[in-house]
This record gives sequence, C-alpha cells and structure tokens, in this order.
Amino acid sequence: MEPQAFQQINLSMLGLGNAITGGAALSDWTPEELSSLLHWYKFNTDMSTFYVAGAENYIVTQWSDHKGSNHLVDTATPANTSTYNTTHPKQDQTTKELVFDHGGDQLDFTDALSLGAFSLYIRLESDGSHGDFILEEDSGDFLKIQTADEARIKVAGSRHDFSLPTSILDDTKFNIGYERNGDGDMMV
Repeated sequence: MEPQAFQQINLSMLGLGNAITGGAALSDWTPEELSSLLHWYKFNTDMSTFYVAGAENYIVTQWSDHKGSNHLVDTATPANTSTYNTTHPKQDQTTKELVFDHGGDQLDFTDALSLGAFSLYIRLESDGSHGDFILEEDSGDFLKIQTADEARIKVAGSRHDFSLPTSILDDTKFNIGYERNGDGDMMV
C-alpha cells in the first residue's frame, strides 16, 4: 500500500477524515490493529511520574510502550538521587498531556531504533515556539517542526524540508506524520 493511501485510511479510521459516519471514529479501532506496528505510546497511559514539591511539577520518568518494550525514559533523572531533574519533562495534571517546555526536555528510547521504511504519527499542540525537535538522535538525525508552515526530517545524514499544507495554529492540536518508504523517499 502506498504511504499516502495508508495515511488516508488511518486518518479515516481515527475519525479525523471524511467517512460515512460523518467523521466519527469507527468502532473501537486502535493502532494495535496495525500488523506492522512496532511501538505505541498511549496518551495519559502508563506514565511514571514523581512530584517535585519545590517546583510543583509532576516529572515524567518513563512512558511505557504498549506494543513492545522500548519504553521512553528520562535518563537525566536517575531515581532516588540528588540529581533529580526537577523541571522537565512533566505531565500537566489538568490535561494529562506530556509537556516539553524547556531546552533539556527529552525522553529516550530504552533501545536504539533501526528503521528502514517507517511511518510515525504524533498528535501535538504548539505554543508558537517553533524550531524545537520532536525527536532527535545523537548522530544528528531528527524530526522537527521548523516554523508554523515547515517541517524537517533528517535520517541517515540526509535532511529533507517540507512545506506543510496549512500553517500550524498556536494552542491548537494537530496531527503530523513522518514517513519513509522502502525506496528511502521521505514524506511529511
């Protein structure tokens, strides 16, 4: 199946596209039904946190993988030590969203990824601070929202810039997908 067709089918299944049901989500479909799914990090599910009284933050130390065992962990926050990372990344206790609002915010995969063809879909909201990395690796590979209307991806040393079909509005949730097909072609 071509990546664009894959995207259209999945957006419809998620209730994000036009469907006979008028845009409503179809039955109880979840990403787990994708036979090629490697990892899945569910919103507000299995996030390990601890409360930092002085900073009044709930720091996220792990976000568990619901498909595999490649959990996302805060390697900058060793448990039970004086080097606790007291500000980030954190979970907003009102909305239960994961918040990355500092330059050092990051969660790392337990095990390195080795991907050929892939599709990665994320639901985000921006406060207008574009230019931050969504994902990055020490080698310099990354996924990034560069500006309100440009996304970038760098894989295996090759960077690709993409104009987004519409500008990202501040404080509005949006879905973005990064894909690489078997020929190495990149798409956003």
